Amino acid sequence: ILLSATAFLFFTCFDTASKFLSRDYSVFQIMSVEFLTATVLLVLFAILKNRNNPERRTLVMNRPSLHLLRGIVQVLGQSLVFLAIPHLSLAEFYVIIFCMPIITVLKVGWFLKERPAAFIWPVLAVNFLGVLIALRPDQGMNLWALVALAGTVLLAGSLVVLRKMMESETPEMAAITASAALAMGAL
Repeated sequence: ILLSATAFLFFTCFDTASKFLSRDYSVFQIMSVEFLTATVLLVLFAILKNRNNPERRTLVMNRPSLHLLRGIVQVLGQSLVFLAIPHLSLAEFYVIIFCMPIITVLKVGWFLKERPAAFIWPVLAVNFLGVLIALRPDQGMNLWALVALAGTVLLAGSLVVLRKMMESETPEMAAITASAALAMGAL
């Protein structure tokens, strides 16, 4: 839980920095620097973590087609999300991103036939009501909010692909190829 909370703190700092930098730099420049840096750090982490593993199977792709599919979906989704950031307040942006659990659960049920536990549905309903209250759709919808929502739908799709990937891939390789795809997609 502590690691997750720390990660979300870093994500929030990054989103804030991205919004600030988007005044002077292209969204795609920001993305390429971020994800290129992440790719290098992830490769180093994987090598250090598995330095005592003689086989080094950690950095092997078993199903390249899933990596490619996830990379394409992530590049499209992340691009839409990043394009919307300069035009939304961070509060609006995060409210839209909070739709991702709802979309992911629905997609996993549809594509992978996984059924969530019964207690998940009320949680998702409360999440959805919170999103509606925060976005105030009765006051009109911002076009950039729809762009961010489209990106969120695509990113939820990448999580479905990731779920399928984890049957055959290592977490390190899934993270490295996702970050590399996003870095290349932003170039």
